[in-house]
Amino acid sequence: MIKDKPHFYDGKIYDILFDSALKEIRQLILSNIKKNSKVLDIASGTGSLVFDLSKICSQVIGVELSSKMVKFASSKNKMNNVSFIHADASSLKQFKDDEFDYATVSMAIHEMPPVIRIKVLQEMKRVAKIIIIADYTTPLPHSFAGLRVTVVEFLADHFKYFQHYQKSGGIKGILKNLQLDIIDKAMRKDKTIEVITVK
Repeated sequence: MIKDKPHFYDGKIYDILFDSALKEIRQLILSNIKKNSKVLDIASGTGSLVFDLSKICSQVIGVELSSKMVKFASSKNKMNNVSFIHADASSLKQFKDDEFDYATVSMAIHEMPPVIRIKVLQEMKRVAKIIIIADYTTPLPHSFAGLRVTVVEFLADHFKYFQHYQKSGGIKGILKNLQLDIIDKAMRKDKTIEVITVK
């Protein structure tokens, strides 16, 4: 049975408060994806990245643990090459090895318990040839932007996982254990979020 992970801010609230702020990150991800690719987007949320990807990709599937988010994203979907599924990304048995050209995950790894984030990345590695991860930099910059991130995360229900993510070296710290090679890196202008492409 699939676990459900709804938050009070899922759907319209997240769409208004966070999606516009992540536009730069979505553009950085898109710049690393070739046209007509098949993409699996993990923790797809409101579907903003999925819809952006659909403009250049042959197929995009969004995987999300919050049924509320899946319902919201599906209600906005008018694309034939897009679908959303309610599933646990730590076990993607419905997909074959190397079924996708890319698997992406944005701003979700830091929310996951340490064991789960490893399983999710292992599954992404299994089902896709290339993985693109967008998440917080470590350490965060000593700036207003860095402080703002810490305050926002302190108010979230996953703050202890965010702390562990920071202490363990963020994306690069996690990748050391997964035998994945970094092929591209980019960073948001305020230096709070990085986009790392690996294979």
